[in-house]
Amino acid sequence: MITNSLATVAANKVQANVNNLNRAVEMGVNAKKTMSNQTLALAAGTGATIAAANAVKNSSALQETITKGLKKVVGAVESSNVYKKLEENIAPYTRKAASWVKALPTPAKVVVGAGAILTGFVSNIIAHKGSENQGKILQKYEDKQNIQKALNNI
Repeated sequence: MITNSLATVAANKVQANVNNLNRAVEMGVNAKKTMSNQTLALAAGTGATIAAANAVKNSSALQETITKGLKKVVGAVESSNVYKKLEENIAPYTRKAASWVKALPTPAKVVVGAGAILTGFVSNIIAHKGSENQGKILQKYEDKQNIQKALNNI
């Protein structure tokens, strides 16, 4: 009976270690998937924003349409010196990007701002979903551990 009990304890310890390893692997896979999705969203959002800004920059019709539709918003942004404050706080390695944005016509700047905001929202949604999945993974393994403990105590 002692041998049986020791074997059971050893088997339970091995199972607990296997569960911990599986949980770690599953969480690592989820973290990698979340980071990959965020990277793709940021790249796609940045690319789309740059393409849209260039399209507006090169099209007087698009500039006119955006200017008419967003005249009040653009005026408020320019009067608040948002671009000046942004440039003051921006890191040296992004000065070239800031110069590019600054050189854009106002409607293209609006497109850049909207693209940055939209890209940030998408990235945040992906991060939230990844965090939610991490919680589900943890809960799954905690539930499994609790069930195994309960079965071992029978």
